[in-house]
Amino acid sequence: MNNNVLIYHFTKKDNIESIFQNGLKCGTKYNTLGSQFRDGANYFWFSPAHDLMNYKDNEDYACLQISINSGLCIVGNMDLISAAFVNFIMEKKNESLHNYKELVKLFDSSAVKYDFYKNGLFRAPEIMVQEEIHPNSIKVINPITTKGIFSCNREIYNENLRQKLLALMPPKEQFTDTHTTVTYLEENGIIKKIALHDDSFGMLQSYIVNDSKYFFTIESKQTSPKNNFAFTKTGISMIPPPRE
Repeated sequence: MNNNVLIYHFTKKDNIESIFQNGLKCGTKYNTLGSQFRDGANYFWFSPAHDLMNYKDNEDYACLQISINSGLCIVGNMDLISAAFVNFIMEKKNESLHNYKELVKLFDSSAVKYDFYKNGLFRAPEIMVQEEIHPNSIKVINPITTKGIFSCNREIYNENLRQKLLALMPPKEQFTDTHTTVTYLEENGIIKKIALHDDSFGMLQSYIVNDSKYFFTIESKQTSPKNNFAFTKTGISMIPPPRE
């Protein structure tokens, strides 16, 4: 396949002049976790509407549209690397819920090429490109009027997840509410909570099905106490590093 596609990136408006002179460089000033695909990459969205950092509503940020060959793009599960990052931080306090290195390996093994991504595969898909982006491939766009693709991604993910969780339930214990289902599965040792974190939708809870590598994230009924940080019983959990 490997067609030219459009992907999206938010940056501070102060960075735009430099970007149009030098392009988007690879590398990060934030913690790296040893991911084959994420460390040293540039990060993008399928659509400006997928922004989970509240940048599209921040007047200090601009949205960039990048034209790129799809063969250079790998799509990862941002919830999974966020869960790994939380456990990386909490491990220093001996309060991690899961081995972060295992989650990084799962992140890498579950990543897919751009052309093979299916709507709703991940709740929070992020596109990783381990190449510098030339200025000629970049333009500033209006994130409100630009639709991108996979507009119903989150809704499809949540419905698929609901069906998968119901399949784990005993026939006599079927709940219509996903949170009730998750509570039952956790209390009965079928799933394990591995992280509390957050994004622009609020508080998130991530789990792994025991004796499997099936990872999932649900949106809590709580709202996040402040942007970018979630204060939990085990400390501070943080969404992945900002995309600047």
